[in-house]
Amino acid sequence: MSKCNSGNNIDFDAFDKFDDALTKTRQIVDEMTYNSYFHNRRLSPDVPLSEWSKIFENVDQLEERYQEELYFNKKEFNIT
Repeated sequence: MSKCNSGNNIDFDAFDKFDDALTKTRQIVDEMTYNSYFHNRRLSPDVPLSEWSKIFENVDQLEERYQEELYFNKKEFNIT
């Protein structure tokens, strides 16, 4: 356990564990957000991005990933 020299006995390992947990939680939320976007985008392909941006904060990043997955899926399965 790392401790501060000032005698406050701060457990920096606990901070590291909390930071790791927070990072993992953010990753999970990001993945769930993308899955929601992907699902809804597939159900409503004609909805413009301006409308999606009213629902999702980072629609540009979500759309970029969505388009990449579509491209690679088409390439993998030889879909034109």
